[in-house]
Amino acid sequence: MTSVHPSLRPLFRRAALGVLVLALAVPGSTLAEGTAAAAAPAAPAAPVVTPSAVIPKETQRQLEKAVQAYTERLVKVSSAEEKPTKRGTHSRSFRPAGDGSYVVTYHRDTIEGNSLRTERLLLTLKAAPKGGGFEVSGETVEDT
Repeated sequence: MTSVHPSLRPLFRRAALGVLVLALAVPGSTLAEGTAAAAAPAAPAAPVVTPSAVIPKETQRQLEKAVQAYTERLVKVSSAEEKPTKRGTHSRSFRPAGDGSYVVTYHRDTIEGNSLRTERLLLTLKAAPKGGGFEVSGETVEDT
């Protein structure tokens, strides 16, 4: 057996633990069934989102236009020095959330003094009451 450098031993221990966890998750083993109930995920805080579906191109364009308008309003918020303090980026993967609304992941960066705060949001888009597009109707902070 070859010798392992002392600085690499924790890495090998973690890898061995990962292999053990994978071995316990094998379907059909009684140990895997017992640990599956203990490791059940908690209830989601955000609205339940259905898996990605094929969205018509026109709807996709309208959704992207609504999120771009949201980003433009976000950037217009300026500090006293008239420099933008916020920016945003969004995923192009919109997901139906039921009742004709869609959700999308959005990242908002905010400059605060000498630091940058990044928030991961879940934006909800609903059909606009006037016109034929969509508008952002809600945001949920997922992570900071």
